[in-house]
Amino acid sequence: MSISSLVGILVVRYVNLPLIFKIAIGFCFAGFMLTLFRCTIVPMISACILPMFIGTMSFIYPISVTTMSFVIVLVQFLIERFGLKPKTMVESVEMDVKEEFFKWFKMLVLLMAVCVIPTVTKQLYFVVPPLIVAFVEFSNVKSKVRYNFKKIWIAIVCAGVFGAGCRIILNAQLGMPLWFCGVCATVLLFVVFEILKVGFPPACAIVLLPTILPVDNLYLYPFEVAIGSAVLITIAMKAFREVEAVEEISEA
Repeated sequence: MSISSLVGILVVRYVNLPLIFKIAIGFCFAGFMLTLFRCTIVPMISACILPMFIGTMSFIYPISVTTMSFVIVLVQFLIERFGLKPKTMVESVEMDVKEEFFKWFKMLVLLMAVCVIPTVTKQLYFVVPPLIVAFVEFSNVKSKVRYNFKKIWIAIVCAGVFGAGCRIILNAQLGMPLWFCGVCATVLLFVVFEILKVGFPPACAIVLLPTILPVDNLYLYPFEVAIGSAVLITIAMKAFREVEAVEEISEA
């Protein structure tokens, strides 16, 4: 996460290319890191690409990501240390390098095809980084999220509505602090999670993202997130369907 966030800042600072090519660089780097370390921390993609979307060049960003990652790991360690939850067993994921290369290349091509119109028209809410993370999650034929795609899409739509709504109403109109807007939006999203009986981390990122976005045109955020997520989830489900079928047959 720390390295990916740093690479994102370096790309913004030193790569003078259109946004769509910067996204490709960040996506490829994150895919390389995930394959190299044989892990499934897909939010690494968002950590790398987010600076490109918001245009930040401050090194405070990677420092913040590193700090938050450390805090999360520390809290997880303490919870397990004092027996508040069972210890999480971390195992290396078995990966076929050649198979992973073609999988990431296929995802890259599909993602770039989707990103063309949003990047040209500057309507970037269609492909905000958490949606790219969701796209990768749904591209994994072994992921359980594929069996709840309708509920997860509803949760994503609600996240967009709550995030933008709380920012516009509570912050822009009523002058409430951003942290309060984020808390309110997150609580509402967790209520939706409970109702739907699902949880999806990228939705949490979607609900908080408006706190760092400009208020101008933020009213478009829920609509573009809803459409963008529907397109990306559908493409992921359809494009990787054949691989899933072959695996099911071979397992049988």
